[in-house]
Order: sequence, then structure tokens, then C-alpha cells
Amino acid sequence: MGLWSVLLKGAKEANGLVVGILPGDTLDRANKYIDIPINTGLSFDYRSLILVHSSDALIMVGGGNGTLGELSAAYLNLKPVVILEPSGGWAKRVRTMAFEEEYLDERKSIKLDYAQTVKEALDIALSRIEKDRDTSAKLLADGCQGNKCDAEQ
Repeated sequence: MGLWSVLLKGAKEANGLVVGILPGDTLDRANKYIDIPINTGLSFDYRSLILVHSSDALIMVGGGNGTLGELSAAYLNLKPVVILEPSGGWAKRVRTMAFEEEYLDERKSIKLDYAQTVKEALDIALSRIEKDRDTSAKLLADGCQGNKCDAEQ
């Protein structure tokens, strides 16, 4: 069973409603744990942008190039990201490459958080959603990206 299957199975077992935002035009990528499959007609990279824009926060688990792109998109759109470091992949390496270990660049758009356990990652993500939602929405509505607004960019 792959990572996504395990995550979705856990969500179902906790009585969660599982929405799958799928690449392509067919349901062949949906697994039995998805309640609401949404075909995007898009490739993985563009589908990832829908995931980022539809999320209140992201938890980075492992990851390759696609996950790294999602991290960057989340950062540019001021979405809180919690990195589950022990999961390997890029999640294990981000801190060593991040600006001051907490940002993707010197603009310090939104602080990256790190977790060592799934519970810790969930707790941080839920806390950040409450804390950051209003601030991030206002900045984006005002044409801001990172800590720079249209007039300053």
C-alpha cells in the first residue's frame, strides 16, 4: 500500500470525507478510499496547484520533485507548511537548504514549521490555520505575494 492509500485509509477510518483531486480525465487514479473524486483534466504539476490553492495548510511528507514544487507554490501563496522531517525525501532536507532554516528565501514570506511526528504536524497545521488565515487572505487580496505588495514588487 502506497503513502496516499495509507493516508486516505486513515482519513476514512476516522470518519473523514475524502476528496481526491486527480490528474487526468479518468477515475483510474482514484482508490477505494476516495469518496468524491474530482478529475481535473490536468497533468500532475497543474493538479498540484489546485491542491495548494484548495488547502488551508500543507503537511509535507517525504517527497520528490513534485512535492518540492508544491512546497514552493504554498510558500508563494502564503499557505502554512509543516514539514514532517523523519518522512525522508525533500522533507528531510528542506531545513538544511532553507534561508535561516525557516524560509524559502530572503523575503521571509511565511515561516516553515517542522515536526517529528504526525500528531505534532497536525497540531501545528491546525494552529497555523487559525493564526494565519485572516492575515494571508488579506495580503493576497491586496495583491501581496511574500511580504511584498503590488506597489512594492
